[in-house]
Amino acid sequence: MKRLCTIALILMGMITPGGKAWADSIKTLVPRLTLSEEYTDNVDLDRSDRREEWTTVVSPGIDFSMLWKTRALRLSYSPGFAYAAKDENNSEIRQNLSAYFWDQVTKKLRLSATETLQRTELPYTVEDPVFRRTRTVPFISEQPESPGTDGQEVIVERRRDRTIRRNREPYTESTTAVSADYRFGDRDRFTASYLFGILENDDPKVEDNRRHSPRLAVTWWPWDHYGFDAGLLYERGDYSGKTDYTNDYEAHIRFLREFSQHLNGFVGYRHTVADEPGDEDDYQVFEPFIGVDWEPSKDFFASLSLGYFYKKNETGSDDGGMTLSGDLGKSWRFRRGAIRLSGGTGYEQSYGGAENLGFTVYYQAMIAGNYALTKRTDALASFSAVRNEYLDEEPERDDNVYTAVAGLRYRMLRWLYLNMTYSHQKLDSNLNENDYRENRVVMSVSLVPEHGIRFK
Repeated sequence: MKRLCTIALILMGMITPGGKAWADSIKTLVPRLTLSEEYTDNVDLDRSDRREEWTTVVSPGIDFSMLWKTRALRLSYSPGFAYAAKDENNSEIRQNLSAYFWDQVTKKLRLSATETLQRTELPYTVEDPVFRRTRTVPFISEQPESPGTDGQEVIVERRRDRTIRRNREPYTESTTAVSADYRFGDRDRFTASYLFGILENDDPKVEDNRRHSPRLAVTWWPWDHYGFDAGLLYERGDYSGKTDYTNDYEAHIRFLREFSQHLNGFVGYRHTVADEPGDEDDYQVFEPFIGVDWEPSKDFFASLSLGYFYKKNETGSDDGGMTLSGDLGKSWRFRRGAIRLSGGTGYEQSYGGAENLGFTVYYQAMIAGNYALTKRTDALASFSAVRNEYLDEEPERDDNVYTAVAGLRYRMLRWLYLNMTYSHQKLDSNLNENDYRENRVVMSVSLVPEHGIRFK
């Protein structure tokens, strides 16, 4: 809560009325309100002792944006007052805040800053699938030219947590990022950024952490159809419990070949070094890879990357395996639908979440679709399967997670929406005590004005 108040004071200082900056901007205010009822048949994600819970949530919210000629600010805040009917200990005041600011300092230089903060008691969140393509520069999320001011949504990615959070003890997670982006050509850019993340848990059995991560990335096309991109990343994690600290270094380079306006190929290499407490936990990962990227139209895209990683451990036997990443999306504008397929295999560090389990090899696949049933009714469905192999655990732990989601959205009036979402998640682990399955149903009514209040 202290962090939330600090952020609020800083933002209020930036937008206090009366100054020239306030007068020179176009301001838009959008109030909103959501009333929802949430049902779960396994509130503690327990294998055998399955308990139901009903939760009523009242969530007012506000979106506020300021637009100048060369900069913009966007704020979004929505507390959620959650009341659990069967066990009042599961009641909580949720918090959800995001802020984004950018300044086009010169024609070539842009500075930006983002902040996300979430406090919740929910052990996991089922995210809606994204059907449009999200382009990224390695280590750095690419933002639209005028994010948050021209109808484009600003997406700030949260840290992915593949581990298990068992109870309804609240936790707070926030990420702050600042970056400088310098464009020295039509497709050439250099980006420097710094990320700071915090996880604070009310449950004393779950480790709190602080994460610091400076990053550099460059993309350069010195010739018409040939270029390269490269990146450097360092992340330091400090933990409140037995994990102590982690130091991770990562570097990569890709050589790019443009075969046509819509088809690119690449070949690259990624190198990772992990410096953990105790020399016996240190390792290095060597990964060459090759792939293609095809986008023949705005309605269709496909990409494929294939590689091999070799993990050289300081002690013990080494590990290795294939890495594969694929993504395909297709939308039918006149048929009112879209579909997306994605999947692959790879590796990452499972630190900074509910559990700190070290080096993880994952396999995943996802299919999602949406369709406009009528002018006022949209339907959405998705299914995903993920396998996580935690190689640093003794005994080794393998989790298979299956998630199915189906939803309907009905626009009753221009400012009134009815939503219903059903989700099913099942975890099947080689360690039987980790198994669970849960069914959730969320029904909500949202009041959102079609147009915000615009003023100068």
